[in-house]
Amino acid sequence: MKTLHCLIAGLRPAVSNAANRIAVPSLVVGAALVLVQPCAGLSFQFEQTGSLAVARSNHTATLLLSGQVLVAGGFGTGPLATVELYDPTLATWTTTGSLNSPR
Repeated sequence: MKTLHCLIAGLRPAVSNAANRIAVPSLVVGAALVLVQPCAGLSFQFEQTGSLAVARSNHTATLLLSGQVLVAGGFGTGPLATVELYDPTLATWTTTGSLNSPR
C-alpha cells in the first residue's frame, strides 16, 4: 500500500506538468479570441474620406504610433517633395513640411 501511495505521489507532478502544457496555451488562445471577437462583425470595406492636397502615385505611406498616416513624396506632374498627414479621427489630410528633395 505504501508503494502505491509513493507511485501516485510521484505521478502528480507529471500530471500537473501535462495539464499546464495544455491549459496555458488554451487560456492564451481563448483570451486572443475574446480580443479579436469585436472585430468579427466588421465589414472591412474602404470608406471614402477627404482628398490629398496633391494627387500622387508611387509615394510612401507610413502608419504612425498615433494612428495617423504620413504620406511623403511620389510623383504628380513630376517628382514630389510634399508631405501630408492623415488623421483618421477627423478624416482629414493636412499638408506638413516637405522633403529636402523630391523623391
